Amino acid sequence: DGINEGAVPASASGCRITAKGSGTNMLSIEEAFAVYSARVSSLPTETVATAEALYRTLREDSPSTVDLPPFTQSAMDGYAVRTSEIEVGTALPIAMTLPAAGVDEVPSLEPGTCARIFTGGPVPNGADSVIMQEQVEREADVAHFGVMPRLGQNVRNRAEEISVGQTVCAAGAEITPGKIGALCAAGIAQVMVTQLPKVTLLVTGDEIVPPGTPLKPGQVYDCNTPMVAAWLRRRGIVATVARLPDDAEQTRERVEAALNESDLVVTTGGVSVGEKDFVIGAARASGVVDGFWKVAQKPGKPLYFGTRADCVFLGLPGNPAAVFVGLSVHVARILALLAGQQEVRPMLRGTTAVALRRSPDRAIWHRASVDTGGGEPVLQPLEGQASHMLGNLSECTALALVPPGTAEIPAGAEVEWVAV
Repeated sequence: DGINEGAVPASASGCRITAKGSGTNMLSIEEAFAVYSARVSSLPTETVATAEALYRTLREDSPSTVDLPPFTQSAMDGYAVRTSEIEVGTALPIAMTLPAAGVDEVPSLEPGTCARIFTGGPVPNGADSVIMQEQVEREADVAHFGVMPRLGQNVRNRAEEISVGQTVCAAGAEITPGKIGALCAAGIAQVMVTQLPKVTLLVTGDEIVPPGTPLKPGQVYDCNTPMVAAWLRRRGIVATVARLPDDAEQTRERVEAALNESDLVVTTGGVSVGEKDFVIGAARASGVVDGFWKVAQKPGKPLYFGTRADCVFLGLPGNPAAVFVGLSVHVARILALLAGQQEVRPMLRGTTAVALRRSPDRAIWHRASVDTGGGEPVLQPLEGQASHMLGNLSECTALALVPPGTAEIPAGAEVEWVAV
């Protein structure tokens, strides 16, 4: 489960893999996505309480157990009446009061009477409209009506939204807070969903130290570990986190252990061509089958992907800006495939507020904010796009994709983007 080791399309065969330091072949972003689709399949299913299923993926249609509304009910606080009996100035005795509470049996309204009713209360048999209380004067147990109602006014009819057995949410949907509300309203107490993946995060670099530790020359604070862990937690995944020392044998041992215990292993750093970059060698030595190494994107070119039996392996560069792109674009897509989502995160469309430079051989992910005030999303690239500059991550809500080319993308032109 989790891996598709079957036939792989030629464009996704992994033939662009080259030895470290040799060749310049890179996959396009679209080709990398094709590799994921060919090599990653969904995890097994489990049944969980609907209220606990946030951001999980449904694996079967969820039919309603009740009509919605389950009974004909009032949409207002007011008075239930027979429309044919009401004229301006009519006065009727109040025969009963119907709160929004359970009743053993819906009562019947005698002709020539009305019922005090509250929002959500069952409309009595014989009544066909509700006049809101602001349009009625009450004296003791008599209601005086100052308007003539419309037939069916302020009445929610049984099953007007959905009938028993109709699908509330379809298989493949990601469960949002709104979907949890809809499912529970339909009486669906449990849902079949994809199991959450077991994820291990391995962070490389002897120079990395926790924030708050006094820095020595050559050391930097670790932002990758908390950033990746927080990104995963937002999706309901609590990752196992470990560090990889700059040592080949220890890296191999820890990579092997992670592969044995995980559905997805994500590493940061150690996938380029430096003398201390041991991650790809460790993955291969542990039986990982190459998918690709290097994607024609900036930041994040030295991206490594492979699979071993029932585990997916993704090696991200160590630069935090590249890690941010790797999470938002690549890890997000892999998680969607593991979850069995039917629609795997389509690219969004908007316009750029400013002109955007291009690279002749690589796509560029511009960190941006999104303005939707005018209807169509407008992408505003942020200051400080260099890969070592991280301050704009606090304002970044989108990554705008600029494809390879030589001509500048003019302001106002359409661009693709992903939410982050």
